[in-house]
Amino acid sequence: MGSFDGVPGELRGVFFKSVMGSMLLAKTLFPRLVEQVETMHDEGWYPWRAYLEALEMLSSQLDDSVMKRAGRRVITNSRSMFMLQGFTSLQKVMSAYASMFDANVRGVPEDHRVGTVSYRSGRVEMTYGAQQPVAISEGYLRGFFEIFDTRIDELTITRLSPARVGIIVTWTP
Repeated sequence: MGSFDGVPGELRGVFFKSVMGSMLLAKTLFPRLVEQVETMHDEGWYPWRAYLEALEMLSSQLDDSVMKRAGRRVITNSRSMFMLQGFTSLQKVMSAYASMFDANVRGVPEDHRVGTVSYRSGRVEMTYGAQQPVAISEGYLRGFFEIFDTRIDELTITRLSPARVGIIVTWTP
């Protein structure tokens, strides 16, 4: 990860607020960030660059387990929104992860995007932009499995390149 100056794109305020708001001791450790987040509106769109910068700052100060919990919490807290967007089953989310991403993040560079490489019942292979901390990306995935009451059998994360991460998840359908 590095400087995000000039990185285009936006994401919904509900995600920005949920991730930042879920961090342990946020008001003590990151008072300026908390002030910024408190002014956001759930349906507003905010700079992707600012989100990446905030994640980078948080991940440098917080343990991976906190970042994973934050990612999981974003998804579980947003369940009703995903349902309204038509992502009403684990199959719909995992088989069309890029569509779910596009419904909530827009205008980001291609190498920042996420997507499903292959899907079959009980196994999904995905790619993520490595700009977000891997721990939070893992948390997002775990959150989807949680809201659809499905236990993960195995989750493997592999660095594919400096800009891409591969994730394979298996579960018992």
